Amino acid sequence: MSDHHQELYELSQQNEEAEYHQWELEQQEQEEKTTVFDENDFEENEYEDLCTNEDWTNEDDERYHQWVLEQQEEEEQMLNDSLYDEEKERRAGFFEEF
Repeated sequence: MSDHHQELYELSQQNEEAEYHQWELEQQEQEEKTTVFDENDFEENEYEDLCTNEDWTNEDDERYHQWVLEQQEEEEQMLNDSLYDEEKERRAGFFEEF
């Protein structure tokens, strides 16, 4: 390998190492961020607005999606309870007629 090619190769290696180091620093910075969002933020804001906030972290994203699932489960349970109560009232009314 000529000296010129060797020099280009070494510069390329140094560049790759610098890019990797920068990536590591960004990952560490992301991990060090503490969450500033809570359920009130989830209720009062659209997801698209939250996730584009510069303070939004992966942990916030996971917590948001978990919160959405919990909300859906609560709504399903309330609907089931309501349907059960309606059926119970209907049956109670049916039997009162006899």
